[in-house]
Amino acid sequence: MKPLFKTASSLAETASSDRAGSWQALAGEEDLFALDAVSFSIPGRVLLEPLRLNLPARRVVGADRP
Repeated sequence: MKPLFKTASSLAETASSDRAGSWQALAGEEDLFALDAVSFSIPGRVLLEPLRLNLPARRVVGADRP
């Protein structure tokens, strides 16, 4: 499995190149990265409410479990 910081870096490059958002590395020990002002669109669709994504602290999403 690739390290999480590589994934965050890839996300940042994609978001910056698409002008969809920006990421900021954080100095805290628990926070690995943050996405700020991320936006996306789905042609032909309109969101009626703002979309929120909350991830539980100290969890790795998508990690294989032994």
